[in-house]
Amino acid sequence: MEYRSINLGHSGGAAVPQDVHGRIVAQSSIEKLLAGQKKVDPWPLVGRILGVDPWRPSSQSRYREAVGQVAVGRLLEQLSHEWTVLHSVPIGAGSSDDVDHVVIGPGGVYTVRTRSYIGQAVCVSGQTMWATCEATWVAGQPVIVSSEEQKHIGIARCEASKVALQLATDVSGQVPVTGIIVIVHAKSVTIQEGPSDVVVLTDRQLLGWLNARPRILAPQQLQQVSEVAVEPRTWPDAPVKTSDPAHIGDAFSALQRAVDTSRSRQVGWLIGLVAGMPLLWAIASRLL
Repeated sequence: MEYRSINLGHSGGAAVPQDVHGRIVAQSSIEKLLAGQKKVDPWPLVGRILGVDPWRPSSQSRYREAVGQVAVGRLLEQLSHEWTVLHSVPIGAGSSDDVDHVVIGPGGVYTVRTRSYIGQAVCVSGQTMWATCEATWVAGQPVIVSSEEQKHIGIARCEASKVALQLATDVSGQVPVTGIIVIVHAKSVTIQEGPSDVVVLTDRQLLGWLNARPRILAPQQLQQVSEVAVEPRTWPDAPVKTSDPAHIGDAFSALQRAVDTSRSRQVGWLIGLVAGMPLLWAIASRLL
């Protein structure tokens, strides 16, 4: 799945000035990923031929994170013109220094935290989320029997609180903000009991859930909140200088192409090895 340039800073039909941070989908994650890649030696010819991954081992999780955010960003593009979406919104230091997506629409204001769990089972029970979990069913209810605890529910709650605080500075009246965790690429998602103040969804559920929210913001309120959200002064923790979004997108696309090429060659070598086993066995038998 190759990165493509989606509308800078927003999604849907609402007009958002591109000078509001000029931040593209997954910008923070991509910047950190590319910064790590600068420390990687040039991809040698032998490595390219053998299909060696073109990154540092520590970059793999950052790459998956960025790919997941881009996938969710594409989904959010499909919202109607009533919705405004900001990407990679800086909210200051802490467990999370930026929000993957801030979504504003008739149904309210939401922060979206994307987590990519490729091929893993994810379980949720109350205020806790686990990965690589195993759930068994007892009396018709899922019971989690083994897992690796994740901290994303608490982080999502904190992100929503920070965004609400920033918006409240210039918005008349209280602006409730709900945190959402969107799980992508997981093998399975089991929700024993959802948290009370954070919503956990899969990427397939996201658009339907957002569009099904009852209207709680009148048109005038929605316009005011959207206008405040796109103002640079609303997000004082935004970096003064950022990388050129077009350059970031191009660099990430190039990395994706290299990764895709590497994976294709790995598969090719594996198929060739399996197909050549009978011949190798026959030659070995004659030599012995």
